[in-house]
Formats: sequence, C-alpha cells, structure tokens
Amino acid sequence: MQRDSIEWKKYMLIFVLSLIAICVYKLLDNFGEITDWIGELFKILMPFILALILAYFFYLPCKKIETMFKKSKVKFLNKKARWLSIFIVYAITILLIVRNI
Repeated sequence: MQRDSIEWKKYMLIFVLSLIAICVYKLLDNFGEITDWIGELFKILMPFILALILAYFFYLPCKKIETMFKKSKVKFLNKKARWLSIFIVYAITILLIVRNI
C-alpha cells in the first residue's frame, strides 16, 4: 500500500514538472507578445503609480505643517489643520512648477 502511494507521488511530481516545462517553453515562445502586453499594462497603470508616488512625497510636509498648526493656540488653525496643510503644500508645489516653467 505504501509503495503505491510513493509511486503515485513520483508520477505526480513528473507530471507537475512537465507542466512547468511546457509553461516555460510557451512563455519563451511568445516572449514578444508578453512584453507588448506588459508594456500596455504599464501604460495603463502609470497614472496610478505616479499618484501613489506624489501622495507619498506630499505626506511628510503635510504632516509636519499639520502638527505645527495643531500646536497653535488659534482655534481656527486647530480645527482646519489638515485642510490648511494640504492647501499650503499644494500651493507651494504649484508655485515651484510655475516658477520653473
């Protein structure tokens, strides 16, 4: 009984390895089409990737300005700290872009 299960596992291993070999062959056979597909996918995802990068770089200045406003004794600045910090960072970014153009 145990010998049958060992044989079965051996045949399943050979089957899986042959499937992997076929998949690798087909992948290399259609390499041009796959690279074209990856290029198209990258073009589609590029705006989302850029948005994530911008959000990452704008987060730190916004957080620092927000904590500065939170420490303020002015009630308006305490309540609107997040919105004001976002507005200030965007305004500075736009001014830097316009100034360099």
